[in-house]
Amino acid sequence: MPADNANAIEFFRQLDVFSTRYCKMLGLESHFSPWGGDAYDRGEPSGAILHYTADPDFESVVRWFVNPKFNSKVSSHVVVADRALGAQAMQTEDLPLVAALPATVVLCRPPEKTAWHATWTNGQCFGVECVNAGELRTQDNGHTLTWWPARDLASGPWTKPWTTPYKVATCQATRWWDPFPGDQLEAVVAVLRHVRALFPDSLRPGWILGHEQVQGVRTRTANGAMMQTDKRDPGPCFPLHGIRQAVFDDWRPLQQSAWFNPYRADPQWGDTERTRIVVAAVQAISGALAPPEPGVAWARLASALTALALKPDDPFGPWGKLALYLLGYYMPSVERGEYMIPEMDTEELTSVATFQRLMGLQVDSKPGSLTRTALCDRFKDRGF
Repeated sequence: MPADNANAIEFFRQLDVFSTRYCKMLGLESHFSPWGGDAYDRGEPSGAILHYTADPDFESVVRWFVNPKFNSKVSSHVVVADRALGAQAMQTEDLPLVAALPATVVLCRPPEKTAWHATWTNGQCFGVECVNAGELRTQDNGHTLTWWPARDLASGPWTKPWTTPYKVATCQATRWWDPFPGDQLEAVVAVLRHVRALFPDSLRPGWILGHEQVQGVRTRTANGAMMQTDKRDPGPCFPLHGIRQAVFDDWRPLQQSAWFNPYRADPQWGDTERTRIVVAAVQAISGALAPPEPGVAWARLASALTALALKPDDPFGPWGKLALYLLGYYMPSVERGEYMIPEMDTEELTSVATFQRLMGLQVDSKPGSLTRTALCDRFKDRGF
């Protein structure tokens, strides 16, 4: 069950105490980042944006967010480590709510104030940074590299060895990724349940999103100029739908390996989570008595999306909803298996509008020809 409001207030008080202790141990004057605003646009957050740090070192991430000397001008409300660090056990004897977390968490911005983590959503969403290297590159010699800011332009940014003995790199969407351990994901859910309890009337499931769902193709700088980016966090290893369900489904326990497992993007259309969703959807939409073969189901979806982009007067319907769901957006009718409901509820309209803003389109929640074409392109770009 999610925490109640009083318990949430106490949780963030204890997390504040622990974060102060932890940052003092690192030699930092404060655990609070100076980069953020005083209040959310509507007074309380509407949701949360999930990120990966692209740096597997927890301490360096915390320093980057809170140490003014770096002048990073970016922040997050919390940084969630990929495991419980030794320092946590030594500093939480009198902080039982923090000690109960399965992974170390540091608070970098007060929950009632905003953080600078995802451009236009800063005034609407709580920011969660998960310590994770993100995308990985493998070399012929067997070494695995992670992205790192290039010191030498000739060598490029893929120069830092990925040495994490307790993890095994995962191939998803034809690329290699740093996986998210179950303890880290459970800590994320625990924190977001406390956020939900702290702001019980404002958090909405349609606003629990990854960075790549809100920023990643076209976005605007502070002076209004357009810029191109390719944000992929939290990436295909992160079970965004499972996290969202765990935060809002009061009955769901924290430890269920089935939904914490990341999606497995198998290029041969094997028995994967995404493939099971597509097979079930195609069977339901087509009214077939038996489920189609995986390859047939994926081909049917691709063909339907192409047709959807070419026929803007046709109903957006189940194919458009399914594509948005597979891209990480909240589509409750798809989650319930109600594919044939033509209308979209408020949360689904919010998802369409969020996607439109991501793609630099007119934001009106009406999936016209430009939105449909952009959806088809995005779907292919993300390795489907």
